[in-house]
Amino acid sequence: MPICFASPFTNLPFHLKYRAATAKRREYRCKFFQSADPNPASSPRPASTSARKKHPLQTSSEPTIIEHSKDSAYQLDLRTATLQHVVLRDSSKRSTATLNPIRNILASLLPTGYPATVQPGYLYWTIWHIGRHIFRQSYYVLGTTSLLSSLGLSTSKSLAVGVTVKWVLKDGIGMGTKFLLSTSLARLVDADPKRFRMLGDTMMACSALVEILSILNPRYFLVFGTIAGLLREAGGAMSGPAYRVFLDSFAGNNNIGDVSSRGEAQVVIGNLLGLGLGVMIRHQLDALQGGIRLFGTVSAFVPLAGMHLFCTRNAVGTVRLRTLNWQRVNTVIDAYLSDETIPDVETVNRLERLLPFGKARALRKRIVLGASLKEFEHVADQMVEMLQEQCKNVIVVYDGSVVGLLIGVDADVQDMFFGLMWARKLVALVHTKETAEQKQMVRESLEWTREHHHVVMKLLNLRGWSTEKLLIPTETPRYRVSPDGQ
Repeated sequence: MPICFASPFTNLPFHLKYRAATAKRREYRCKFFQSADPNPASSPRPASTSARKKHPLQTSSEPTIIEHSKDSAYQLDLRTATLQHVVLRDSSKRSTATLNPIRNILASLLPTGYPATVQPGYLYWTIWHIGRHIFRQSYYVLGTTSLLSSLGLSTSKSLAVGVTVKWVLKDGIGMGTKFLLSTSLARLVDADPKRFRMLGDTMMACSALVEILSILNPRYFLVFGTIAGLLREAGGAMSGPAYRVFLDSFAGNNNIGDVSSRGEAQVVIGNLLGLGLGVMIRHQLDALQGGIRLFGTVSAFVPLAGMHLFCTRNAVGTVRLRTLNWQRVNTVIDAYLSDETIPDVETVNRLERLLPFGKARALRKRIVLGASLKEFEHVADQMVEMLQEQCKNVIVVYDGSVVGLLIGVDADVQDMFFGLMWARKLVALVHTKETAEQKQMVRESLEWTREHHHVVMKLLNLRGWSTEKLLIPTETPRYRVSPDGQ
């Protein structure tokens, strides 16, 4: 029988009191890191109607659409099809979140939705991981300064100190750039890892070229070194996360650890072979002098960089991603619009473009994804009509030039895909029926989408596509439908 020590403040045993305290701390952490509930409808309402706080926009009991932005809100009156704008707070005043730098730093370092979106223990892993990099970079600085002093710079103490400070400053600026890009590009890399892998490797190649060009004027070592460091760290911020996405796609039997360790071994072998090749080329170039040496170095760099990007392009081409981003989902919808078939994962990935050109890019100009009420205020009557058609989570409108896709706060992956099919069908109708009435084309595309949406989702699953998430970032205000004006 376990021995329990009674607390003087409660009748509960000690171990039960400890469990209660642990649960309380966990609840506090969740409240600290998690944002407010994005679904107001799921939150419990007060029992008394008078206790509820009325929104500044809500002046009647008629159904309305309300869309919140950072400092203001828009309300669409479904009875009169008019849009009302109200400032919720003074935008000149800094918010409490801005005044809390610690919380801003934690939000940059932790995943979106922490701790609900990660496994237990992630916070402790993050602390140790950051500490590891702090100490590693510390002895890197010591090693670099020692190397500079051993290369003859120790004969002049002031020269050694000056070059050392410039070197550390160069690396510091590059690392700051990597931090900023890593926090801002996280979702974009998930949506298009192949393109960011190519872009990152291209920037790394440009970084090496800038370092070579520093031979032209050694006095501007800091300028050349800083530019090269910025390019190298920016390339690493783009290429590194994309590499991890590729490893995850190759893991077929919950063996991501094994795949990652094999990938590290492959990196080591490639680095060793490349190091040997670079030493041999450098040895041959040392016999050259002046401008001939610079020309020879650049001549050797160009084919090496070309082969590097060629290998990257072919390596990325072997990756088969089952998730749907903007380019892949448009390829799938195009195929269904033409012959009502869904291509498999292999075919779509083979057709994917790595350069930001092509039909998918042109469609982004025709379809405003995540449009706001203000942008399409002049076609508010279409929004009202679509709401009467029971379109609660996504609304598609057309103003004669572009198609707008408005997204509700309760929209899930199925709703998003429904909206994309609706918008794409509307774009196709605009091309074939240019003289048709706008509302008629919107209604016709809605009827087609309702008829084919479930068929497309079933075909996607049969062809091996993942329909659990849609990798299309939408950082825009989302509307909500208030059925009773509350």
